[in-house]
Amino acid sequence: MQLVVGGAYSGKRKFVNREFPDCQWLSAYENQSLDQWKLKFKTAGLPVVIEGWEVWIREEREKAGELESVRNHFESILSDMHQFEKQTCQPIILIMLEMGRGVVPMAKGDRAWRDLSGWILQAAADKAESVHYCWHGLSRKLK
Repeated sequence: MQLVVGGAYSGKRKFVNREFPDCQWLSAYENQSLDQWKLKFKTAGLPVVIEGWEVWIREEREKAGELESVRNHFESILSDMHQFEKQTCQPIILIMLEMGRGVVPMAKGDRAWRDLSGWILQAAADKAESVHYCWHGLSRKLK
């Protein structure tokens, strides 16, 4: 797996489109469900880009409530993706939003959302073969 992380409008999509010009997208911003990620692997060989994690995390948090169960849910999905990528040899590129740059939200629910997003991003970085950080349209390989 490849992970591309950065703030909003930092150049993540531009980086992915440049590095992986022919790919399939699964996007929460297009109202697509993360549950459908395996369906994107119908076209053999094309990389699959998965974005909008913060949207799916917020939705799951609203349904499940408990932080630990939401965290476990997404870590399980990441593990499944990692295994599936190994089996199919079809690249998966995760685009994740870096939230807050250390700024702690005032509202308890927003803090929980930021914390969950950070934990899930760490799990993705751990499983990723490479991690790129985008900022102001520039990218730096971290891993």
